[in-house]
Amino acid sequence: MSSKPANFLDSLIALQLQMENDDNFNMDNLTNIIIEQQKEEQKIKEQQKKKEEKTFETKKSKEEEKKIIKYDRKNSKYKLTIDSSYITIEKRDNIKKRVVDYSLYTNEYKSNELYNWIHLILEDWESYIKESILNKRIKSNIISKELEKYQQCTQNIKPLLNLLQEKKLNQVILDKLFTVMVFAENKDLLNANDRYIDLSIGNAAWPMGLTMVGIHQRTGKSSISPAQVAYILNDEITKKYLQSIRRILSFLQIRYNISPSESVYN
Repeated sequence: MSSKPANFLDSLIALQLQMENDDNFNMDNLTNIIIEQQKEEQKIKEQQKKKEEKTFETKKSKEEEKKIIKYDRKNSKYKLTIDSSYITIEKRDNIKKRVVDYSLYTNEYKSNELYNWIHLILEDWESYIKESILNKRIKSNIISKELEKYQQCTQNIKPLLNLLQEKKLNQVILDKLFTVMVFAENKDLLNANDRYIDLSIGNAAWPMGLTMVGIHQRTGKSSISPAQVAYILNDEITKKYLQSIRRILSFLQIRYNISPSESVYN
């Protein structure tokens, strides 16, 4: 045969025509073609297998990379149960406002959720730093600053974690931090920041000249009563762990890819 048939079926058709036109047809030809075709098919299968294995390894490699980038909480021992249902709409003077009724939940529950939330965010933050270093996503000097903020945050927030674990956190701080957490976990950083300001500044008069925090003005500024005590600012330990909450909110802007128009912290 002068040319090689395209496939096994073509080979049989060609042989059938040859058998019909050639009384001296040699059956060895059919055997040789079948063997040759089987070898060719085996070669194609092996090539296809290698190609599939290479594709699988590439896909596996990409999936492993995604695991580094993704903030995976499934394997964490810290769990949260809060969701968007914790936020309700309250209407006052024809103005709708998103609120969290913390009185619906026990202090033990609020303490546990806050304790777990802080640990989860710190884990997310650590993952972000590791991924940034491995993939060189940001400049080394920025990574250094981020790492410094993370380390300072983890150190300063320890007293708060201890109070939450022992269920001894001040009631006012507990309620307001719980509200901050619910808004933050639902990606509403504007409201989370607003509640944080209520807590960190206290309900006392604003410091002279302070009318803006970040790029968003505090809502309800006129309701601040100078007669109320700014107890928080007098406690250095409390001030430090509340500053750590601010750092957490700042990191969450990166965590949630918040647009510049909705950013709270520069």
